[in-house]
Amino acid sequence: MLNRVEPTASLKMALNTREISLLAQLVKNKSNNGGKSKCLSDYLIKIAMLGGYWARKNDFPPGGTS
Repeated sequence: MLNRVEPTASLKMALNTREISLLAQLVKNKSNNGGKSKCLSDYLIKIAMLGGYWARKNDFPPGGTS
């Protein structure tokens, strides 16, 4: 829900430094920002991709639908 209220929120609001570095190594960036994912929404998509989310152009954002 934090991502929907504030999509440009700082990573430190939800993830610690170790989690950020692990996600950066495990999941390649899908965004076109030169490989520099710095906002929470980018990392929430990476977490969803670990669970099978594909992050295709027409996919709904990950998370609850209500």
